[in-house]
Formats: sequence, structure tokens, C-alpha cells
Amino acid sequence: AVAYYSLGEDVSGKEGQTHGIWFTSTVVYTCVVLLATLRIFLELVTINIFHHFFIWLSFFGYFPVLYAASVLGTYNWDLHGVIIQIYQSPISWFTIVITVSTPILFDAGLLALKRDWRPTYV
Repeated sequence: AVAYYSLGEDVSGKEGQTHGIWFTSTVVYTCVVLLATLRIFLELVTINIFHHFFIWLSFFGYFPVLYAASVLGTYNWDLHGVIIQIYQSPISWFTIVITVSTPILFDAGLLALKRDWRPTYV
């Protein structure tokens, strides 16, 4: 809901073009990917080299693939140029930061309370 309302009526381009469905859905999907990756990282009890490898691969592998899909016109013409608009739009970065950090901070707080009130000593 945060992404929809923050991206719904805003004007992103210099030419006055409003956000389209591909812009909004790509921002929402980016939030889902980042939130899931950070949530998995938060749930890890121990972190080894494999965890580091796959978490960093998830972060640094998503954005180049998204950029390549946006630049290549053969994949989907509706997605062409959308990621460049997202990278240049401050409201999209603000939306990504708010929609990812708010649930992560809430989950981290609940996890800390759970570990403080009922420690497992494992």
C-alpha cells in the first residue's frame, strides 16, 4: 500500500510523464526481493561463507539483471527504460527504503524481544 500511494500520483519524468504500471510493479518487486533477502539474513543463526555468497549474489545479481532486462528491447518493450527511471527518481528510492526498512526494523525488534524474554541457550 505504501508503494502504491507514494508512486500513484507522482510525476517522475522531465517531460511530465506519470508512473506507469511497469514502473510501480518493478519498484514493488524490488521491495519484495530486498525484503525477502534481508528477512532471510535476519533469521540466520550462524553465518558462513555460503550464506555471504548467496546473500551478496542476491543483492548484486538482481540489479544488473533488472537493468539488462530494461535496456534490451527484445525481452519486453513495456519494461524498456523503466529501471533507468527508477534509478533517477528520488521518490522510488524513498519508497524502496521505507517499504524495506520498516518491516525489517519491526521484525528485528520482535526477534530481539523474543530472544530476551525466552532465551533458548542453544
